[in-house]
Amino acid sequence: WVPIDQGAIDLGGASEVGLAADTSRSVGHSATIHGIRDCDRVGGLEPSDALARLTRALAGRIAVFHHAPLDTAFLDRALRREFGTGWRIPWIDTLDWFRRRQADRDHDDAGASTRLDAVREAFGLDERSAHNALDDAISCAEVALVLAAHSRARLLDACKLPRGR
Repeated sequence: WVPIDQGAIDLGGASEVGLAADTSRSVGHSATIHGIRDCDRVGGLEPSDALARLTRALAGRIAVFHHAPLDTAFLDRALRREFGTGWRIPWIDTLDWFRRRQADRDHDDAGASTRLDAVREAFGLDERSAHNALDDAISCAEVALVLAAHSRARLLDACKLPRGR
């Protein structure tokens, strides 16, 4: 995660946590996609500790994701499993925001890729390494700030609330 404070990215508050390896399971072929090998998972946190750190970091904040349904579903399941409560934090989905912006502008490239790196490229942002949690968090924060600047909206205006809130 990386905080956005008063419209600026706060790298001093950024953090990345790894999860402890489940010795009964290997990362298998996903290592070729995500670059995480079994040996990289040594010394990680237990899921409950990692989730507690994340929820503390998000206290009073809005989470920002690129394709929020994937992330919020994963976090909802993990929070239910570890603490008996689901995802309760408001969020912004930069993918949805970008798609709506493209549709509103009636772009010819409406079918263009909406992967995080492609959206960054569409806004002229520098390349970042993909599938690294901290780089993805920074990338997503940058895209959220660019979208807000281009739409003249506050980040709060793009916020969605979990069901039941």
